[in-house]
Amino acid sequence: MPFILDNILVFLFRVLRLSWLDSQSRGWAITEGVVEDAYCHDEMYPYAKIVYTYEVNGENYFGSYIKGFWYRGSSRDFTGLYPSSRKMAVRYNPNQPSESFLCEVEPEIVRASVSNKSQLGPTKTPFGDW
Repeated sequence: MPFILDNILVFLFRVLRLSWLDSQSRGWAITEGVVEDAYCHDEMYPYAKIVYTYEVNGENYFGSYIKGFWYRGSSRDFTGLYPSSRKMAVRYNPNQPSESFLCEVEPEIVRASVSNKSQLGPTKTPFGDW
């Protein structure tokens, strides 16, 4: 029983952390980022990690996005969606551009949002606000 409780607590922590980061970055500026690497850890608490780069005012930055999963197969499937060189939307803190959050949306939405430079707030998409 303690093993199951451990898994539930770790999973809930990861979900709440990701939700909190998402809500904190809603008002940040959006730019286009590029996936550099994606891999999954299939250990006791499976998770996927996406490493990405982005540019703000001519300066390059990198970030990472970590998402926890209940099942190992889900972690592997998720990383398969993020091949190297895939373009993604990245929210970044205009006051501290090294702070960023990767948006889980389709590349077409990224291009539309990034091309509209006047729009720095949340964007309505079929996948929800970002």
